Amino acid sequence: MIDLKTYKRPTYTSLSYFAGIYKFWLLIILGLTIVSSLLESLSIVAFFPVFVSLLGDSENGGGGIFGIVNDLTDLLPISSPIVASSVLLIGIFALKTVLTLAREFTTAHVGAKVMYQTRRQVMERYSNAHYQFILDNPQGSLLYNIFDAPSSVSTMIVMSTQFGTALFKILAIVGVLIWIFPLAALALIGFGIIYYISIHLLSRKISFPIGVRKADSSGKQITIANEFLTGFRQIVALNATGWWTSRFDILNKEFSFLQRKESIWNAVPKPLMEFFAVGLMLSFALILWVSGPATVAERLPTLGVFAVALAQLFPPLTSIGTTRMRIMSSLPNLALAHQAITGPVPTRRDGTHRLEKFERSIEFENVSFGYPGRQPLFQDISLSFEKGKVTAIVGTSGAGKTTIINLILGLFEPTEGRITIDGIPIQELKQETWLSKIGFVSQETFTYHSTVSDNILIGRTDRSDESIVKAAKIANAHKFISDLDEGYQTVVGERGMKFSGGQQQRLAIARALLDAPEFMLFDEATSSLDTISERAVQESIDLVSKDRTVVIIAHRLSTISHADKIIVLEAGRVVETGVHDELLSLNGYYARLAGASK
Repeated sequence: MIDLKTYKRPTYTSLSYFAGIYKFWLLIILGLTIVSSLLESLSIVAFFPVFVSLLGDSENGGGGIFGIVNDLTDLLPISSPIVASSVLLIGIFALKTVLTLAREFTTAHVGAKVMYQTRRQVMERYSNAHYQFILDNPQGSLLYNIFDAPSSVSTMIVMSTQFGTALFKILAIVGVLIWIFPLAALALIGFGIIYYISIHLLSRKISFPIGVRKADSSGKQITIANEFLTGFRQIVALNATGWWTSRFDILNKEFSFLQRKESIWNAVPKPLMEFFAVGLMLSFALILWVSGPATVAERLPTLGVFAVALAQLFPPLTSIGTTRMRIMSSLPNLALAHQAITGPVPTRRDGTHRLEKFERSIEFENVSFGYPGRQPLFQDISLSFEKGKVTAIVGTSGAGKTTIINLILGLFEPTEGRITIDGIPIQELKQETWLSKIGFVSQETFTYHSTVSDNILIGRTDRSDESIVKAAKIANAHKFISDLDEGYQTVVGERGMKFSGGQQQRLAIARALLDAPEFMLFDEATSSLDTISERAVQESIDLVSKDRTVVIIAHRLSTISHADKIIVLEAGRVVETGVHDELLSLNGYYARLAGASK
C-alpha cells in the first residue's frame, strides 16, 4: 500500500487511470461543455442588438460576430427590433440552460457510478486477498480504502469536469473579448496567467501536502475507532478508555486543524481574483481614457457587451482556482484508491480440480511453514487425517496448532512440502468445492448485528428455514433459540453481545453444519468458556462428530479423550502420536500436558 508519509510529489497517474476507464462518459460531458461554452459566448454577443435597440443606434449594425447575431435577429418574424433581439437572447439562454442541466445530470451520474464501481472493485479484491495480506494491513486502512478513498475518486471526477467547464467557459468569453477590445483582452490574459500561476503554486505547496496529511490522519482515526469498538468490553474492564480516546482525540484535533487550514486556503482564489479584477478594470479605464470621449460614445453597445462578458468571466475564474486547489488536496486519496484497485494484492490460490467427495484422507507431507520475516513455525512435519476419524491436535500456545487448521482451509500455503486431499495437492483443488466439504468453528466466534437466522445463514440466503432449524438442533442450539422472545428472528446484537459465549459457539456450530459438511474443524471451540457452557458445546461437538471426519484443537485435554488419534505438537514438531490412554501411559509430554490442564 502507498506510504503517505513518503508521498512527496503530486502525480496525475491515478487521475489518468480513472479518466481512461470512464472516457466515454467524460467525452459526453466534454461535448456538452464545449457546446454550452459556445452558447455562453453567443449569449454574451446576443446582448449587442438589445443594447443597440435600447440606445436607438440603428446605424450601429456591428461587424463580424455582431453582424451574425443581427442577421439571426432579422430572421425572426417579429417587427419590433427590441422584442426580436430579446427573444433571440432568451432563446440562446434557454438552450444553454438545457445543455448545462444535461451536463450537470451526466456529471452527477458519472460521479455516483465511479464511487459505486470503485468501492465494488476494492471490496472484490479484498474478498479474494490472501489471508496474510489481511493480517499485514491495519483494518482501519483497509476500511478507509473501501469507503473514503472511492468517494474521493467520485469527487475528483466531478471536480475535474467543473474545472473543464470553467476553463472552456473562460476561453469562450475571452474569445469574445479579443474580438471586442483586443488590448483589454490581452491585459485580461496577462492577469489570468499571473492568477493561475499563483493558484498553481498554492495548490502544490499547500493544498497537496494538506491532502496527504488529511488522508493519513483519517485512516489512522478509522483504525483506532475500529480497534476501540472491537475491544470495547476489554478496554472498559481494564479502565483504559481514556488512553484510547486520547489517541483518537490527537488525530481528530490534527484532522480538524487541517480541515480548517484547507478551508481557509480554498477561500483565497476569490479575494485574489477580486484583486486582479481591480487591476484589470483600471487597465480598461486607462484604455478608454486614451481612446477619448467620442470613441466611448460611439461604442456604447460594444462596451455594454464587454461589461456583460466581464460579469460572466469572474465566477469561472474564481471557480477554476478553488477547484484546482481542491483537486490537488484530493490527489492523495485518489492515489490510495488507484493503489487499492491496481496495486499488488496477493490472492488466494484457486485450482481447477473439482472435488466431488472426500474419500480417504488429508496428508501433510514434509510440510514446513513460517510467517514472513519470522522464524519457521514448523519444519518437515508429516501428518494424516483419515476419513471418518476424530483427530485431535494438542500442544502449548505457539506450537502451530491453529496454523495447521489454516493450512487445511487453504488460508496459508506451505513454504515447503505439500498438502494433499485424497492424493490431490490442495493448490490444485477448486477452493469452492473443497471448502463446501468443511464446517469450521473457531475460538473467536463471528457474529454480526442481525437475526439469529441470518447469523446461521451468514450469506447463504438460498437455504430453507427447515435446514436452519435442523442445523440448530444438531448443534444443541434449538432449545435456547426457541426460548427467545422472537426465536430465530431475535437480533443478536453487535458481535453477539446479547448472547453468552456458549450460546454464540453453538450458533457457530449450527452455521458450520448448515450445508451438512463431511469434514468438521474445531479450533479450540471450548477454551474460553465456563464449565457449564463448555459442557453444552462439548455435547454439540459429540453429536456433530458422529459419522464425520473431525479435527479438534483442544486446550482442555478432557474434551478429546475419545479421539481416534491425538497428535502432540511442541515447538513445531510432532513429539507424540496415539490415543489418550496410550499417550498417558508413556508418561511423556502429553501426560505433562494432561496434568497441567487439570
